[in-house]
Amino acid sequence: MSDFFVTETDTPRILPGVSLTGSTYDVFGDDATNDSAIFQIFDWSKAEWGTTEINGTEYRIPKLMNAEGVAGSEYVSIYGNTVEEYQQSLAASVAVSGSNMFFSGSLETQFGSSSMRRSENAFSRVEQVVKLWSIGLPPSKKLRELLSGSFLEALDGLPAAASTSEEQAEYKGFLDTWGAFYLSGMLIGGKTLFTSSVNKLTVDRTLSISVTADLSYKSVTGQISNEDKIKYASQLSQFASSSNTVKNAFGGNPALASRVFDGRVQYDEWSASVAQNPVIVRFDGTRPLTGVWTLCSTPERGKILESYFDDKWAPARSLELSHFPDVVDDLTVVVGNDDQPHVPDGYTKDDYDLNRHAGGKFIYLCWHKVPVSGLRKPERVLQAMQVIYNGDKVPDGYSKINVDLNQGAGGDDVFLCMKQGEYGTDENILDVRVIGGNDSFVPAPYGYKTLPGDLNKGAGGDYVYIAYAN
Repeated sequence: MSDFFVTETDTPRILPGVSLTGSTYDVFGDDATNDSAIFQIFDWSKAEWGTTEINGTEYRIPKLMNAEGVAGSEYVSIYGNTVEEYQQSLAASVAVSGSNMFFSGSLETQFGSSSMRRSENAFSRVEQVVKLWSIGLPPSKKLRELLSGSFLEALDGLPAAASTSEEQAEYKGFLDTWGAFYLSGMLIGGKTLFTSSVNKLTVDRTLSISVTADLSYKSVTGQISNEDKIKYASQLSQFASSSNTVKNAFGGNPALASRVFDGRVQYDEWSASVAQNPVIVRFDGTRPLTGVWTLCSTPERGKILESYFDDKWAPARSLELSHFPDVVDDLTVVVGNDDQPHVPDGYTKDDYDLNRHAGGKFIYLCWHKVPVSGLRKPERVLQAMQVIYNGDKVPDGYSKINVDLNQGAGGDDVFLCMKQGEYGTDENILDVRVIGGNDSFVPAPYGYKTLPGDLNKGAGGDYVYIAYAN
């Protein structure tokens, strides 16, 4: 990222964070990190400068900015029962208008694509911020006078309309290059980040996942009481075994940051070092990011750029970067004389024998899943299932898997029918599981529904059902 500062060795020195203030920012990248700043569009060497005292030290700062010491520490937690819900919660945590999937780039780093594709995963994030000061850049007509020559030329060179494909291509190129917002309010300090993808089916749910995530973070940083550590030992252990967690620290001494999750002493040592190397840790204020359209030569030209961002560019980027779990598109049933029948390529076998404790053949349900992205929706997915017996008619719109699920065990003839159709967010079946027990009531896993119909009907043995998640 380019900036326009003469020197950082002047006395008093420039307040750390000033060089980032006014930089354009990739709102579809990571949230509140130095790395997502794109370009410093203001030439602050042309600005009027003054001094301010922060935490007992005097610093230089452009007079158009304001700064305030805000020492302290605080937690912020974000949770989503699905990856879509997590994305929405993350985007909503920043005061930027619109329903776009802002900061989607952070998900790949924090969770990984394979975790996000698993429908059984929930997603949590615990952030602890060590605050030093805030910096703000209020709106001012004087800001346009400080724009860098290259940015001003690109901004004023945009067409007077964004109607034709050629005009829209120029607007797209501008936003792709420069970004749509500049930093106008942020907290400076250090932060720790504890992000987890959690298997909802295996984690202890005595407490909510978000609460257990908070306790887990406090445990590894030594900020949990001995009483709570003993009281919630089982939940903490199951959370660790049921989750994939990524831990990061930003700011402060890098060597100390690498040990920050080793206990309270190490956390305190890192926290004390944050002032040596402060970074942006959070967006701050009611206007932390300001649209570059506010810098246009006229309000009318600004409105054209803002409308193109709202109507075209941001929705397209949101669609491109949206994350969804895989969906089931097909089912099949495999039969064998032992528990290792041939499974078709690409299919996953549920290990629960549909003839369990009833004798007969070994019979297993298999499913096939396909990935989904904002730009790629599968043409055909599994939308519904129904169990039929003996000579029951196949329901309209369904196809029957022509394998008797009681084969060789006696009892009723049992068949599974499935309905497939176009991808739609409400009817998609994300996952299927076989559940069973020696009682007719078998609870479905968390977040799943039970399909009516015992697959072992009349054959004795376990009560066997299919559970599914939408």
